[in-house]
Amino acid sequence: MESTLDGDGHCRTATYRCRTAAAPLPAPDDRRSVIMGNSHHFHLDQGGHSITVNVGPGRDGEIELLVNGKVVAYQKDHQPGMNILTGELPDDPAHPFRILLRQPRLIPSPPRCTLLLDGVEHPMPERLVI
Repeated sequence: MESTLDGDGHCRTATYRCRTAAAPLPAPDDRRSVIMGNSHHFHLDQGGHSITVNVGPGRDGEIELLVNGKVVAYQKDHQPGMNILTGELPDDPAHPFRILLRQPRLIPSPPRCTLLLDGVEHPMPERLVI
C-alpha cells in the first residue's frame, strides 16, 4: 500500500499496487519451466548462407536446422547435455558442418548453440522471433 501527502499536508487516499493483470510470478521450483519453457531461435550468416536453429519449448522440444530457409536436419526431441546436428552448406563441393546445442543439465539456463565449421567454433546468437 502506498500513501502520500498533498501540498496542504493532508493524506491522500492510499493506492494498492498489485499484479492482477499480469501472470503471477512463478514459484522458485518453477524457474526451470520459465527458462526452458520458451522456444529458442539461433541464427548466423556464414559464407553467404543463412543458418538457423529452432529449438522447441521445454527440455523435450524438437530441434530443426535450416540452411537458406530449408530444413536440412531435424531431431524430434533433445536431451540435457550436448545435442549434435549435421548439415551441409550448398557449395560446390558441399561444405559439411555441425551444430552443437548445449542444454544445461543441472542449472536452469537457456541453451547455447555453436556452429562448428572447418574445426572452428562460431557462437550462434539467439534472436527474438515475434
